[in-house]
Amino acid sequence: MRFLALFLLALTGCQMALNLPSIETDEGTFRPVAKGVPQRQIAFAGGLFDLNRGDLYVAYPYWHWSVPNVETGFYVCNPTLKHRLARSKGYWNEDDNIFGSWPDETGNLVEKALYAQGYNIKETRKSYFEKISHKPRAELLLSLRVTDIKMNICHVHEPLTLHSLERSGGEGVVTVTWEVYDTIREQVLDSYTTTGYGHVDEPLQNGEKAVFLSAIKDAAQNLGKSGWFKRIMTTEDPADLLPKSNYKPLSLKTKARPFHQPVREHFATVRKAVLTVHADLDSNGSGFFISNTGHALTAAKVVGDAQFVQISDTNGTKYRAKVLRKDLRHNVALLKADVQDNFALPLMIKGYPDSLETVYAIGTPFSASYRATITKGIIAANRYRARQDLALIQASIPTADGYAGGPLVDEYGNVLGIAYSDGKEETNFSLFIPISDALKALNITLENNQQRKD
Repeated sequence: MRFLALFLLALTGCQMALNLPSIETDEGTFRPVAKGVPQRQIAFAGGLFDLNRGDLYVAYPYWHWSVPNVETGFYVCNPTLKHRLARSKGYWNEDDNIFGSWPDETGNLVEKALYAQGYNIKETRKSYFEKISHKPRAELLLSLRVTDIKMNICHVHEPLTLHSLERSGGEGVVTVTWEVYDTIREQVLDSYTTTGYGHVDEPLQNGEKAVFLSAIKDAAQNLGKSGWFKRIMTTEDPADLLPKSNYKPLSLKTKARPFHQPVREHFATVRKAVLTVHADLDSNGSGFFISNTGHALTAAKVVGDAQFVQISDTNGTKYRAKVLRKDLRHNVALLKADVQDNFALPLMIKGYPDSLETVYAIGTPFSASYRATITKGIIAANRYRARQDLALIQASIPTADGYAGGPLVDEYGNVLGIAYSDGKEETNFSLFIPISDALKALNITLENNQQRKD
């Protein structure tokens, strides 16, 4: 009898609700962005979940007349044994489809929340045809990543018959990490985390999803209240928000002397200094040695956040290289491989090349099978992007994915620049950072200590 009494007590006891996290915001004395304040234009790009399988994200308090902020009237929350025994809590991946197509619905919600605060948001879609057409690319793109969800949900039932009314309400808190992507530089500027609170007072169909979207909207409003987002939107150049390189001077020694013979006469020598940088299993970039003690240049986008990368020379010999320095504005990085007395290319660090000058790009397009591919072209123009304070060499050389970080050499094989673009967009020209600017960005000087021995 005692066991039966305890069993019945367990069945009728109340299932506890989750303690919701506190909401964090740095809104302070927030005021909407004033009209006339110069802003970048931003558009919402999409969202994704980043939750671990098995994470607890929702509770269904058993046999409650109400849960916080839910008006149940004469009805009762979660009264069935299903809610008590098998459905008292929800763990991630058990209900993958519970939020349906939320990324599609979130776009208008986030855009309207930020627009109401005075931000220059790409206009929310107001036509069916806008939805199926390509959205024009804004200068900045905004994405969200949901890293935590905590909800208390009330499924409404008749109190006597326990008949489900197929409606639900409740409250919840989400944690969202936002990323802002610069479409001009093709890189993430920064990320920021906010929390948002949502609730559905009067139970409705798909109430859990409504609670979630309400919390996302609140997280977006808290994003708009943050000084971080306001700085990104109103800074004259968003690149100013990138960490600026402030490296101490680094002097490297090289034996390289300028070439004076056409590159075709000694290309076998030139290609010894050209490298393939293995960024990951699916892609690669290019690079080249600038010192005789294993120092090499490549593109910052190629190495990403890695501290070490694998490189290989034209013979296929592989080396482990440490990422010593990188500058995101100029998309250049310095590597150091554990190799001695390697061949290095001579650098032309004075002035910019003249238009119509014959040049060659050398790199590893597509895969390592095509290492040290050389392509001929001419200098089309020397460009300057004032907003980015960035000088670029434009050459009529169609490069391909994998060329980023490779050298642009003159007709003799002396380095003029480093490949800035990755060739993913099909064009009849490519852009290169002048080698002098690349060295300056990394605060590197070269010292010629002796004659080169070819």
